[in-house]
Amino acid sequence: MDFKHEFGTVDLILNTDFETRGVDAFILSLIKIEKQLRRIFTHLVYQHSSYSTKDINELKSALETNKRMYFDSFILGINKISNSTIKDLYGEAYEEDLVSLNKYKNYRNKIFHGQLTSEKLSRKDLIECVDDMKKWSERVAHVFTININYDGFKRNSYHKSTKTIILKNMSDFESIEAYKNLLNEISR
Repeated sequence: MDFKHEFGTVDLILNTDFETRGVDAFILSLIKIEKQLRRIFTHLVYQHSSYSTKDINELKSALETNKRMYFDSFILGINKISNSTIKDLYGEAYEEDLVSLNKYKNYRNKIFHGQLTSEKLSRKDLIECVDDMKKWSERVAHVFTININYDGFKRNSYHKSTKTIILKNMSDFESIEAYKNLLNEISR
């Protein structure tokens, strides 16, 4: 799986004549970028020398039981344990693109609860948001492939990298208990 395949379903939806294609593609795109960040984060955690295949279920359980891990939490987590922040890797448009993504998350929350956004978004507006999210996700996939040899789309994030990955704050996730504490610290 890679960026093109992951967003293939979004493209299929956009290429229909369904009335809801803008909303459907918008919501699905947000889910995909959040999942991508989660996978990058869990991949980085799993690189710690204290973890092996016997720990995968406990690592997953720790994440599953923390009900406050969202997009921003995964960014904080990646930034805390990766040798390079997402901003440093992403480049100059990071702040602007992140502001847009945060705005889109607010739109999603309104849409999920059956409410109208104050912007009265049209299908065309939502599709433009999808284009922005795809750009973000493709950029993240590219820079993390270069940096850690993992784009966040391969199905199993719990595998050891063939590339040497330099991590920081390793004592913050050197055990399952420490990992749980880290999740509590970064979750919002």
